[in-house]
Amino acid sequence: MGAVPLYWPEAWDKKTKVQGFLSDVPFFGLRSRTFRFFRKEVEKRTYKVLSLWGNDAGIYRCLCIVSPVVKEYFKWPNAYFIPEDLCDILFWDPTVDWRDLGFVNFLTKELSLPEDFFVDIEGSTYGKFIEAIKNHIQG
Repeated sequence: MGAVPLYWPEAWDKKTKVQGFLSDVPFFGLRSRTFRFFRKEVEKRTYKVLSLWGNDAGIYRCLCIVSPVVKEYFKWPNAYFIPEDLCDILFWDPTVDWRDLGFVNFLTKELSLPEDFFVDIEGSTYGKFIEAIKNHIQG
């Protein structure tokens, strides 16, 4: 299954001052356009992308727990995330709703994760994140 991992567009870090100022404008700002692009990419995915996760039953158990929570908190069209997707994107909340904080608090409580579990998540992939959760649960 040739799903394309979610990565930040090159233009993301090369915004002019005007683009940076306008990036938060609803509906046509860079954040809004970028999030719509990511949603469309995830929307194209089907259950077939699950084969990219290999055969580890522990990984699949974690995916069954975590992916629906990610989908719900961050309003993704489905829960078909792939190992190479960036957590920065999957857990990105372009709104002012603080969804990311709710997500962190929910998973920390439900999975008894240490308080510093999310500290080094920036730049990490979803595959590494799920693996870390699996390792924590299996002890």
